[in-house]
Amino acid sequence: MLVSGINFLVLGVLFGISGFLNNHRLWKYFPNFFYENKGMLILATMGLSIPLIARGILDIMRYYSTNFNAKVKKHELIYDTLLFVILDLVPLGF
Repeated sequence: MLVSGINFLVLGVLFGISGFLNNHRLWKYFPNFFYENKGMLILATMGLSIPLIARGILDIMRYYSTNFNAKVKKHELIYDTLLFVILDLVPLGF
């Protein structure tokens, strides 16, 4: 759990940074395109990086907090369903 949590966290942060840098380049070299699509570009960057970061934080919390891990195991079906819907299906819309 710890390794997957760190992987998700690092990937989410790197994706967010690369999305920000990509948006900055679009703003600098293609300002008309950027201003026409600014909301969609920022929403796509955030919508794809935040679920990875959230999954990484949850995996790390499960490793370090025995209380949190016990609650997750007690309600594993609900946890897995919410994780799948919120962190896997919602980003597919972006």
